[in-house]
Amino acid sequence: MLAGARQPESLENLRETAPDVRLTPVRLDVTSEEDVRAASDLGRVDILINNAESRVYGSVLHVPMTELQHEIDVNYFGALLMARAFAPAMVAHGDGLIVNVASILRKLVCLRLATIAR
Repeated sequence: MLAGARQPESLENLRETAPDVRLTPVRLDVTSEEDVRAASDLGRVDILINNAESRVYGSVLHVPMTELQHEIDVNYFGALLMARAFAPAMVAHGDGLIVNVASILRKLVCLRLATIAR
């Protein structure tokens, strides 16, 4: 099992929690094409779970654009980049599953979380 994180050392507690699972921590920033490509080159992946998330708090009128752009880069383009990297191999071997995990907050109107409010 591959487990990706921007800081792979943060995944060490997973090894302790599930010592019988063969876990390979991978440096993976979903906004980095290089990281995503390196992860997809590690071998066959049958199930991809996209659960990276960035959340900006505040009004879109006041939050710096760089923070809003980062949130969209992670939450939207990151999931898209991962799918584009892993799906071709899944299609080639005729099997695979991609799960995109999104926040329940997308179903609520939260003015302080303006970029995900409807």
